Amino acid sequence: MVKWHLSLALFLLFPPLDAGARIRFDSSVAALHRETIREDIRLISKILQRAPVAPREYREIFKTREASPRQITSWLYRRVRFITESIEGRIYTLWPLFSRGQYLPKELEAAFDLAPGAKARNLGMHLYDYDKNYGQDLAYIFNDADYDPPRRRLIPIITPRVGLLLLGEDFFSGSLTSPFRHRVNGILRVHLLLHEARHSDGQGEQQGYPHDRCPAGHDYEFIYQCDSSSKGPHTVSANFLRYAIRHCHKCDEVDQTILRAVLASVEGHILTAEKR
Repeated sequence: MVKWHLSLALFLLFPPLDAGARIRFDSSVAALHRETIREDIRLISKILQRAPVAPREYREIFKTREASPRQITSWLYRRVRFITESIEGRIYTLWPLFSRGQYLPKELEAAFDLAPGAKARNLGMHLYDYDKNYGQDLAYIFNDADYDPPRRRLIPIITPRVGLLLLGEDFFSGSLTSPFRHRVNGILRVHLLLHEARHSDGQGEQQGYPHDRCPAGHDYEFIYQCDSSSKGPHTVSANFLRYAIRHCHKCDEVDQTILRAVLASVEGHILTAEKR
């Protein structure tokens, strides 16, 4: 299959989505949820201070000497472009080129949905992986909530970096910490967005930075929830959480305690040589 031919045809047939330096939301995302994410990202600039010099492990991933809210949001926007809360009747096959196409069968569609209790998934990366393994060009039918009524567009899955995230209800449930901890809840939701954003990166065997099986004795024993790579999604989350702990000038002692506990959990998913 010739990917660039497909891209050109879709560009000509369907008006492109101008994502720009922001996240676009599907109509399946409730208005309150849209505003919550926008406020979470604004919160980063309000409560986090710029660090004088970023730590080495931070610089290696974010490719900058600067550790600042501006840099974090810029990195995020390049990897998370679209957010949805639904896959039902939205995944479409595009090959052969100019054929009528068809919706993905329900049993296959369900494989891309969130597991019970899961908060988020980089849907674009998973769809691209399916495309690569089974030779089907896929697209996501995106109903752009910026318009009234929502405007229907196709997002062709021609790269793992398409930046399409699927969020679950638990992402907003408040179970992350406490419904009364506005600052820390916002930081923790951003850390999950950054985690999923990292799944848009990588090359070769590390394309999408897939998780590895956790070892025996781990809380997620033999489940694919751990990272062998020192530059994977859990490392991105851990770097951000360390930065937030050090430079959140509006976080009180309880906030700091919560963030340290979450950081310890995230670090437990990064497999050092001793843990493997």
